[in-house]
Amino acid sequence: MYRAIITIGTISVSISVLVALASLSSASRETEQEKQLRRSSMPVVNISHSVNDMQSMPSVATSVRKPLFGLISEQKDYADMRENMRIFIYPHEHLRMPLTREQVKMVDKGHAPRLVHDEGNGTFSIPIESDFIPFPSDGTFQAGSVIVNNMRSTPGLLTKNPKGAQFFFIPVSCSGIREVAVSRRSGGVLAEMALSYYIDHISHAYPHWNETMGANHFYICMHMGAGVSASSHKMVQKNVIAVVAAGDYSTLYFSPHKDISIPPHVASRQLDALRRKITRDMTETISTRRSLAFFAGRLDRGRLRPHLTKAYGRDTDIILRDHMSTSAYVKGLSSTRFCLVPRGTKVNSPRINEVLAYDCVPVIIADFYHLPYTGIVDWAGFSVIVPENDVDRLKPILESIPQDTYDELLSNVRKVRAMFEFHTPAAKEGDAFFAFLLMLWQKRHVISIESFATAYDLMHSTDTVESFLSIGTVDSAEGFVSP
Repeated sequence: MYRAIITIGTISVSISVLVALASLSSASRETEQEKQLRRSSMPVVNISHSVNDMQSMPSVATSVRKPLFGLISEQKDYADMRENMRIFIYPHEHLRMPLTREQVKMVDKGHAPRLVHDEGNGTFSIPIESDFIPFPSDGTFQAGSVIVNNMRSTPGLLTKNPKGAQFFFIPVSCSGIREVAVSRRSGGVLAEMALSYYIDHISHAYPHWNETMGANHFYICMHMGAGVSASSHKMVQKNVIAVVAAGDYSTLYFSPHKDISIPPHVASRQLDALRRKITRDMTETISTRRSLAFFAGRLDRGRLRPHLTKAYGRDTDIILRDHMSTSAYVKGLSSTRFCLVPRGTKVNSPRINEVLAYDCVPVIIADFYHLPYTGIVDWAGFSVIVPENDVDRLKPILESIPQDTYDELLSNVRKVRAMFEFHTPAAKEGDAFFAFLLMLWQKRHVISIESFATAYDLMHSTDTVESFLSIGTVDSAEGFVSP
């Protein structure tokens, strides 16, 4: 345990610094754990590297490393989470955010009659709670809607007693707000405004925010990611847990120590249908798959894909396609050893879900991507991660992987793929929803501070005061532990 005296005026900065130092300590402990594993007889894989190390590590390694931390239902925190986790959702209050006449222009005219209300005196308002502007119920980024529905349908998870809750959900759908705006940029502005307005409201109407300055609150923003905090409430970026699909820590906004990266949503029924098609159409066994690697998607998107096309556009072993029918896409996945998941305009891609579902080993090419569920699975055990700068060496990297190593990677793909599938109307034990809950549960001990409410009040005074910060011991498998 470490105890430090800090100035309240700089409390948030000090917390960030101490969390960073503790993270370094955690990394050191993990390094020692890996050393112990290498001394043991446990077979593991180290072809790919942690995304955090991609800038400094070579692309090919032959040493061995632990493939998985274990299925989530087998992890010791899981049973504790299932029994004790409670989430409080702030009640629906018909809350409306004021807008100026100019700001109203950001709302799409097709949605404006339903949403915009003229308050008189040149002011307008729109609803911001997810009951009025819901999370998208279809499309790639519908995970927010699925998570909310799964929370409500999971017995015992939600509580109406906030004193018994470890976490508080902020029911504002930035993805839904973006869909009612005239453009993505306008949607981003409205989402930032809505999140900030809602937090200002609950910080005055309820005591729960002020008790931890938002550290036990979370919001879901699949499209925009943690960037929605850019101009939002001052504590959102520092403390609140962002649940996102685009976990990009090259930005100023995503913080791996507190935020959660989850996979984009692909409907389980869609995956099941395509799996049946693979079984019906596939004539080649996995051991006789003809191509080395495969990718189908927009080849002109982002900084990486055009370079990938230039390097391998005419290669007969690495198949790249811009547009394909569904049946051709399925055939491509079922006849290749590796499936490429290169970044597009953002680091993330729904192909992660599809590739895992189709029994294909993913090759992640996306620097600074905080991969989904990092911390409860080890991506090195079922994927290959290649730095963007090494895309010209992609073919020799993949060709150098021994057959027995490939077989182990593929075997692990089958073990983890259930964690990347969401289900509706109810979640299934060990699926993507419960993997998300486990990630959230492990955030409960990130940091503890004595007299948080008092500290919050003092931060708003001009007096310089001192408070005590307590940081728990660091455990490499579980993050921070309560003092």
